Amino acid sequence: MVMLNSEIPSVRSGASPFYSEELSKSYIYFYHLANSGEGEPLYFASGFDFRDDGWVEGHWVPDGGRWHPVFEPVPIGFCFDKIGNVLPHYEWVINRLIQLGVPIFGHVGLSRFVNDKWLCYQEFPTAHALTALIDKDGPWAPEQFIEFFSMMDNHYEHHHNWSILKPVNGWESRGIYLVARHPEGLSLHAFWGDEIHDQGQINHALHQIMTTPYIIQARLDRHEGIPEVGLPVERHDVRFIFMIEDRGRARFLQTYTKAFPHGMVYIPMDYMPQGAFEVIEPVANRVAEMFSYGIFSVDVMRDVSGSWFLTELNDQVGLNTDFAKEDDVRGQTSLMQEYLKEMRFMRHNLHLEKYRSPI
Repeated sequence: MVMLNSEIPSVRSGASPFYSEELSKSYIYFYHLANSGEGEPLYFASGFDFRDDGWVEGHWVPDGGRWHPVFEPVPIGFCFDKIGNVLPHYEWVINRLIQLGVPIFGHVGLSRFVNDKWLCYQEFPTAHALTALIDKDGPWAPEQFIEFFSMMDNHYEHHHNWSILKPVNGWESRGIYLVARHPEGLSLHAFWGDEIHDQGQINHALHQIMTTPYIIQARLDRHEGIPEVGLPVERHDVRFIFMIEDRGRARFLQTYTKAFPHGMVYIPMDYMPQGAFEVIEPVANRVAEMFSYGIFSVDVMRDVSGSWFLTELNDQVGLNTDFAKEDDVRGQTSLMQEYLKEMRFMRHNLHLEKYRSPI
């Protein structure tokens, strides 16, 4: 079995896997969990080492807290997909694996669905904040922004005159901008809020927005946080992780709260306000109706008005672990074990109908 991971570079690159020491340590921990028994080993490899014949040129092993390249070709008889299909090369890798008949965990159709923010909005319009697709053949972007603010005026009794621009197929907050409306006009901001003043940067961003599929969405004001979870009253995102057990039934695994600037914090289910579940549960069960297997997250935020909104779906759930927090280690260990258990169940039950078509 081979895990192809977008955070792992080619063995020939001279670079090290994973963008942070914490993430590297988390995957070292996962590596040892995956390979501690007597079953089939799980190799960790880069999509950029994938060959057209279904092998990888090499893989990575941890030793002493660091990753080391092994220049030994390995066949992919079963693929654990941790690359998604955002980059063209990764999409080619997944399509080639399908052509070769290689079983893929997780579900390719689920991955393609959650990676398309406009498709997700169309499936769950009432769960999202107001959203529109930027028309690349329409008026210049600022005119479309003005039109969207007018839609917000008609849709909401009150709002704070901010919207957010997201690439339809974006990931890890890349390419995201904010737009604010003022009496004197509009201002464009970077994702973290700093206004962009340089006209060249503004023109570059507007060109990107008009030539790459983008959505514009009402930005949620979440600065009152979620006091019920016992964290400081700050901006919070909440991630609920589910596994599809049967058609139409998603089993809850765990939840995390992203509390700025504290990062992801494991939160027991009992602390979460009931209003969140009114959004989360219908979405999770609908995803389970659409796809036959997979592990995915439903991410939500609470606005200062008290309303909960779906912000995104994600099938590439991260395994970052804060080893200084016992609750986080227990929670992430449980999630990793669920991944391994479900993957190995699939590996040995490929004859079941639910695993026959990944698309």
